[in-house]
Amino acid sequence: MTDDSLARFEACKLGTWEFVRIDVIDQLEKGCVGLYHCGEHRIELLSPAGLDRAKDDLRTFRNVPSDRLFSSVLHHELAHALYETRPCPYENCLATSEYFAYSQQIAALDPRDRATITARMDFSKPAQRDSINAMILFMAPDAFIATVWVHFTQRPEPCQYWRGILDGRILFDRFHP
Repeated sequence: MTDDSLARFEACKLGTWEFVRIDVIDQLEKGCVGLYHCGEHRIELLSPAGLDRAKDDLRTFRNVPSDRLFSSVLHHELAHALYETRPCPYENCLATSEYFAYSQQIAALDPRDRATITARMDFSKPAQRDSINAMILFMAPDAFIATVWVHFTQRPEPCQYWRGILDGRILFDRFHP
C-alpha cells in the first residue's frame, strides 16, 4: 500500500517525506478514519474492520469497500505528511492541506470506486474556488470534498497543480484578522 502511494507521489515528482510510522487501530474519535500527527511523523488509521463499523459516518466514501478505502485513507494521510513542511503564509493552511489530501485520495481510488463517489458530483459548471475553504470543510465536509474533486479535475495538468500547492504558489486559505 505505501509502495503504491510512493509510486504515485514519485510519478508526479511531488517529493518524499521522512520516515512515517503507521499505526493501524480499531477505533478513532467519531467521524475520523485516519489522522496524521503533525511534527510526530506518525499516522493512525482505522483498520478495515474499524472502517466497516464507521461506514455510517463516511457519507462520501461509504460505498467504497473497506480494504480499498483503507488504502485511499492511507494515501490521504501520507499526502498530509508530504504537505506538512510546505510553506504557508498564515497561521495554518488547513483548506489547502485538505484540498491536496482529498484530491490525492480520490485520484488514488480504483476507477470503479471513484465512479461511485463522483456519480453524485456536478461537473456541469466550473467549481467555485471560494467554496474551498476551512469553514465549508468543517460545516459541510461532503460539499468540500465534492468541490475539491470537481475543481481539481478541471485543472489541465494535475501533477503541475499538485506541485504548485506543494511549493506554496497555490493556496485556498486566506488571512483572517
